Amino acid sequence: MKRVLFSAQVCPLGKFGWQCKFSFFCAGGDCDSDTGYCPSGCKKNRYVPGSQLLSLYRYSKLAHGYLGNIDRTESGKQCVLWNSTIFVVFYGLLASFFPDKEIPGAVCRNPLDKVLNRLGLTHKWPWCFSNYIEEANHMESCDLPLRGCGRFGEMCEFECHCKNEEPCYQLGSCPHGCHPGWMNTTCQTKCESGRYGDGCISNCGECKSGPCNIETGEYWVGALQDGKERSVKQVTLCYCNCSVTECDPGRYGANCSEVCGHCLSGSCRFVTGACVGGCIPGWQGEKCQAACDDFTYGDNCSSSCGACRGLTSCDKETGLCAEGCEPEFVGQLCLDSGQELMFVLKKVIPRLEVNKSLKLIVRDRDYLPGIPKVDSIMNGLQESKRTICIVSKKYLESKWRDYELNMAKVEAIEDRGSLDYVILIMLPEVYNDGIPHKIMDLIKKDRFIEYPMESCAYDDFWERLMGMLDQ
Repeated sequence: MKRVLFSAQVCPLGKFGWQCKFSFFCAGGDCDSDTGYCPSGCKKNRYVPGSQLLSLYRYSKLAHGYLGNIDRTESGKQCVLWNSTIFVVFYGLLASFFPDKEIPGAVCRNPLDKVLNRLGLTHKWPWCFSNYIEEANHMESCDLPLRGCGRFGEMCEFECHCKNEEPCYQLGSCPHGCHPGWMNTTCQTKCESGRYGDGCISNCGECKSGPCNIETGEYWVGALQDGKERSVKQVTLCYCNCSVTECDPGRYGANCSEVCGHCLSGSCRFVTGACVGGCIPGWQGEKCQAACDDFTYGDNCSSSCGACRGLTSCDKETGLCAEGCEPEFVGQLCLDSGQELMFVLKKVIPRLEVNKSLKLIVRDRDYLPGIPKVDSIMNGLQESKRTICIVSKKYLESKWRDYELNMAKVEAIEDRGSLDYVILIMLPEVYNDGIPHKIMDLIKKDRFIEYPMESCAYDDFWERLMGMLDQ
């Protein structure tokens, strides 16, 4: 058996960062395995670092670093251009006020500027000008709920290195101190060369193979047998003269002092702590010590949560929603929608897909398991020539459907240049009860069609809808 020095850990495709626990969403290709930087840019409606952040949210109280593409205020007004001459001249706007490093267009931002601070909006969160200065109430905040990112910093640019991989506080400190190999208040400093472990107080062995691992003190010695890598059960802290002793199942590391994570088999590799055979449901990572990301659950965290009430995440092991479902969804996992789904299955698919040979992307039928809901929504919007929204009362009460509709509007205006991309089918319960504010802009653009109450009008309705799709 020949002992060899293992190379440093390389994250698998799609992952980056410490312990490879972050997924990236680059527009194309891989990202930097340390920082998550996307050479090709981020997917739509995501921004740095590592394309982790969604435009729909802010990730700090004031969010001065917000770089998302939301372009409407809390009341639904369209933002106007920051770089309009009237604002640049009147307020003396400079590129240095903005995280974009340039004066942006019609998007929500929270610029760092004393003049704007005195006007009383930048103490809140991102906002925009909603019309021109000569009009009253021309500044308004944007609706961006606060959300955690598993990191810290104004733009979530810093990773947490907390003991047991716990999340850190907003300013970077850790609940129970730093993970072995890291030090100082925010656990951002690695142990200096020659030291390792808790508080970096332990000395590496006297060897010629280079610095030891800052977390365990090991030199990543493994073994090759018959040309294949085998687990070494325990190594001394010296590459030059390694001894092998056996750890009890469920333990690993120097002196077998570390406990394996949530391994499916109950045991892990004795040197690295990596789980052989994967994790139990609800856990992820090489060592199975990190819980599933929000809105994912199950084996390898490969399943997406249903529509839990209030856009909350589901149980990371079972996928159950603790507070119940959003208004239009039913079932234990809140995956089954009611009235709209029946309308699509019994009326829309037969009329458009079967009779007219159109290819439809139907949420409940075509979204792939394991793909985050927000990504499935955006992929469907970007791949479609038109987006049809079936509007019922429950649809208007659902935050997921609200997100879907807003993203459809963004896609229509930014990439298609017109709201003609979006078509609303209004069910009778909606148009008989007044028009809600959130869809008023589409109503004014005549981008809606009312589903009739009388069966004699059905054929005319479908012909009119085909006419709107063909425009």
